[in-house]
Amino acid sequence: MTLYHFFGCAFLSFSIPFWLFIFTVWKDPLRVIVFITSAFFWLLSLFLSSVLWYAVEPLRSQLAFGLVFSVLFQEAFRLAFYALLKKAESGLMLLLEVEAKRNPAEPAKTFNRATMSYVSGLGFGVMSGIFSMLNVLASSGGAGIVGIRGGSQLFFLTSGECGRGQGRKLLAALMTHALILLHTCWSVVFHAHLDRRQWWAPPIVVASHMLISCLTLFNQSDNPQYAISLVPAFVMLIIFAFWALYVSGLRVRTLKQGVCCCLLTPATGQVFVPAN
Repeated sequence: MTLYHFFGCAFLSFSIPFWLFIFTVWKDPLRVIVFITSAFFWLLSLFLSSVLWYAVEPLRSQLAFGLVFSVLFQEAFRLAFYALLKKAESGLMLLLEVEAKRNPAEPAKTFNRATMSYVSGLGFGVMSGIFSMLNVLASSGGAGIVGIRGGSQLFFLTSGECGRGQGRKLLAALMTHALILLHTCWSVVFHAHLDRRQWWAPPIVVASHMLISCLTLFNQSDNPQYAISLVPAFVMLIIFAFWALYVSGLRVRTLKQGVCCCLLTPATGQVFVPAN
């Protein structure tokens, strides 16, 4: 039973991010580099959060203290990675030119800021998700039963570090899944508006990240309210997903063109465009 919980939680948390990585990142060496580098930046934010938590001994027992500064450090490193990516843009473009000369038969690749923002956000989110679910998956793989010590049976669906019992892992998986995708969308929105010098948007990203994270504190009480954290997270995900698509250039017209391009006739492989 615990093995089923382990694989169920793992697939629920990382299934979509895994396939996003395979289909959009894995085949491009430059994207893999950006993905790994952004994940490392998230680790640096975790390291600084840990140092601050360890240094301020009187507040170690206060989860809210560590949570607030963890979010601030993550957003600071999101900004730092944007600055690094922008500074390294000329070098990355040079790498693409060298690769194009080595493989003239392959289609030439271009440096796309929106794509790199997406890849960096995915790396940020995946590393965040791994650390969020590491202990949860470890405990789900061992001996135990759902709802031990009277814990809610829903615990297997939101944040696994708050509240009692082992029945929380599925909820932890769902929250982790939402946060991975939110990090991806946050980076796209954050970077796009910084490129356009629209300074009002990045604070919205920081505020939404802080809000979603602080709502998980409701899961710490004796009577945890999982819906208070889970429902807003997925609502926020839908909002930022459309926002990220919009700032990346997606419009109704381009969406229709993309759908038409997917309608290939099986016999000839030619693109079928419906008549107007």
